[in-house]
Amino acid sequence: MEPKVSVIVRAYNAERYLERAVRSVYAQTCECPIELLILYDEGSTDGTLEVIERLRGARNPKASLRVIRHGHTTPFRSLLVGLEEARGEFAAILDYDNEYPPDYFERMLEAAERSPEATFLFSEAEVIDEEGRRLGPLHVLPEEPRREILRRSFIDANTMFIKRDCLREVLPRLEALAPQFYDWIFEDWLIAILALRLCRPLHVRGARVLYRSHGANTSYSRGDPMKEYLNIERDLKTLVAVRAVAPLDAEDERALVGSLLRWHALQLENLRLLLSERRGPYYLKYLRELLRVWFGL
Repeated sequence: MEPKVSVIVRAYNAERYLERAVRSVYAQTCECPIELLILYDEGSTDGTLEVIERLRGARNPKASLRVIRHGHTTPFRSLLVGLEEARGEFAAILDYDNEYPPDYFERMLEAAERSPEATFLFSEAEVIDEEGRRLGPLHVLPEEPRREILRRSFIDANTMFIKRDCLREVLPRLEALAPQFYDWIFEDWLIAILALRLCRPLHVRGARVLYRSHGANTSYSRGDPMKEYLNIERDLKTLVAVRAVAPLDAEDERALVGSLLRWHALQLENLRLLLSERRGPYYLKYLRELLRVWFGL
């Protein structure tokens, strides 16, 4: 039987929380076939593989488990592997440190049944701490996301429920970003921008993913100046990627330029770090790609 939902879990140094994430998939109340894809990054230096082997040995009737090993790479490149391998009618993305409430799939599939024309469904996310205590919403979602998404990212990868028809439109554009320059981007922001233009979106209100905030988060950076600066670099690269592969109208172009200028202004606030030996070469590579994508230089 073909799976209804393929859940993609990227596992790099995921020992601490991976089992909780997987157990939350097994605990889903929906009566639907689930395919669980764990993408094991062979660059992991902790006990992630031991956790995976333990999970593989404890078979669960709720979901089939497939483990795909790949060399050390970035979250974006790992996700591409998972999206290419997913066989379900819907593809969902669950980071190893996050969790689904038990009724999450049930809510998303009921919404899909009520709105069969929708091919890109997304929910909300609630932040939890390391112990699972709820801290409040991750983002406030606007009423009109199509334009606003070019200004800021608010549809997290963990909240996406992507129908196969939508994935066929989005995946080739992601795969077109082959140059190494695009290894470190905010893939969820780019996917949301593409899907809001190429697919039929639906905001599923009331469904929430549990997004864990902890010291090892790669993008949740409140209070960490260096991580915030590196995230600005990823923001800028993502916006260049948007210009390279997304279908944009004139209003989109104006919004995109405004976002680039705003993120540049934030980056220039730390001019010392920008021009340092450590970050300067990366900024020059960014400028070269910016000129190539915008002006063909």
